[in-house]
Amino acid sequence: MQATAQLTKLATILAVLFSFELHGQAPLKPLVVETQVVNKDFLPGQNVEIKFGLSVRKDVNYDPSGLENVGDNFSVQELVFTKPVPIGQEREYNATIATLILKPADTLSYGQYKLEGLEIKYDFPVSSFEKNKDGQEVLVTKKQTEKVAIPAVNLNKVPLVAFISYDESFQDVVNISEHTVLRLVILKEKGVQILNGIPPNELAKEGIKDASNLEGPNLKPFSLINFYNETIDRGPYEELIYEYTLALYEVSLMKMFEIPKMNIFYRVTNESDGSSSIENFSTPVVKVRTNSVLMETSEFKPLKKILGGMEKDRYWLVSYLPILIAKVLGCLALVLALWGLSGPFVRLLSHVKKVGIANIIRSTKTKIALFVNSFYFVSMFNLKFKLSALEKNPDQAKLKDFIWELRCHIGNMAKLKQKELAHSYTAQEMLKHLQQRYKATEIGVLEAAEYLQDEEITNQDVAVLKEELNKLNRAKKIRRSWVKKLQRR
Repeated sequence: MQATAQLTKLATILAVLFSFELHGQAPLKPLVVETQVVNKDFLPGQNVEIKFGLSVRKDVNYDPSGLENVGDNFSVQELVFTKPVPIGQEREYNATIATLILKPADTLSYGQYKLEGLEIKYDFPVSSFEKNKDGQEVLVTKKQTEKVAIPAVNLNKVPLVAFISYDESFQDVVNISEHTVLRLVILKEKGVQILNGIPPNELAKEGIKDASNLEGPNLKPFSLINFYNETIDRGPYEELIYEYTLALYEVSLMKMFEIPKMNIFYRVTNESDGSSSIENFSTPVVKVRTNSVLMETSEFKPLKKILGGMEKDRYWLVSYLPILIAKVLGCLALVLALWGLSGPFVRLLSHVKKVGIANIIRSTKTKIALFVNSFYFVSMFNLKFKLSALEKNPDQAKLKDFIWELRCHIGNMAKLKQKELAHSYTAQEMLKHLQQRYKATEIGVLEAAEYLQDEEITNQDVAVLKEELNKLNRAKKIRRSWVKKLQRR
């Protein structure tokens, strides 16, 4: 999830920068580069990941070998590029993201290291009028070579890294009493000792007073509902996961609350002289917004004391008679339940009263449509029908219909149990589920279709969608029986 968030952030920066240059007065540059360091703090044995967002004009040829000038402290493990995607109103630029994986040298000590000298050389044609031998002006095209210097990147080798993981289980907007999950991840070298689990009197001897209890932290105004921890061995370092299920019960006009920071103390031993030192790290404050309405709750409301002081007949009428009637009705309800009629009927009436007949009809239609579209040939027929409609009239409405049917079709291919998830997953998540059943390396048709949203659609774009759809349909299905036989052998 963190890698996906970094990619999204880098793509957003590229889009904003490109839009600014497009509408501003300055001319567009042939090559624009944005740098994003995924993990500037690294542990011994941990690689460093750096991403570069490139916006390249179509007539530009660039040489990325300058990105491998990392010096003696690091070595290049991998340099990969994503598939170029056309951007801009005239599609004159291509956007791509380069991922550089670096391995730090084993001899590096703790401290800061500067990565500089990275560059990308590129050349592009430049046309100008020049006079020939006859004195006539002719148009001459020459190749001009330039380079983009990447700003220096500061990297830190540390014994411990801690951060809050914002995965799909975390919600920054919750109802009062609704649960949300906060996940604290600590990466530490195996020789590092975390001191938060030591008794308070021992911590006081070390001069530590504000260490957080990682197994039961005080996160007021939030209440700790559940706690889970896990330790994963990553070779030279360990990954500690602390998962907290929280709920907020504060009823206030304030709509913005804060999950307080957690203070982590740890001891680092210097291998050269055997001395040790205590360091600390604090997690950032997490802001959570609450809705102003309470969740539905069931409350017990006792009977009012209205029976005292009544006459005997009146007392029997309002006390024993209702109980007798209730017993008779209970017997009748039991008989009807044995017949198998009252139970479903009562539940249906209760559901209709609570939801409404219009919502039930709408939900039933949706379920029927999802069931019919769950068949491969039905979804394929609907997809081709939407594609032909888009080809006849390429506009955004037809494109949205095509994307809806395309996600349904890919969900059928991946055999998603909950079909509505096909409309909430990203393209990479859809590809991950699809690869469990098909030998597919990409979902180019979905990426291309979603890229065309809010853009002018041409017949050439529709042709590209057709070609990518054919590639998807030609993906070979994985034969599960053969896989099981090989596993048995």
